[in-house]
Amino acid sequence: MLEALAGLSPIWRVTVAVLAVLVVASAAVAALRRRVAPALATELVKRTASWWVMAAVFLGAILLHRWAALALLAFASFWALKEYLTLLPTRPADHRALAWAF
Repeated sequence: MLEALAGLSPIWRVTVAVLAVLVVASAAVAALRRRVAPALATELVKRTASWWVMAAVFLGAILLHRWAALALLAFASFWALKEYLTLLPTRPADHRALAWAF
């Protein structure tokens, strides 16, 4: 198995690793869902499903074109920074600097 991965580019090796982790996580959540009450595992099911969607979107962007992946990563980074800054306590004096940052 590892010999087959050695011939792949680093992007595909990471993709295979992420997909492997998601398959293991999905199997663990399915097993947990059978053993524990389904209501308790609902949050884990939702989180796992959202990670599958995120991985599919990033893989689709990578397959589309290198610039599409870069644009998607830039948008996600901007969105994460915006969300982080909404959690910070700011003073009115900070608003102009934050406006210029965006």
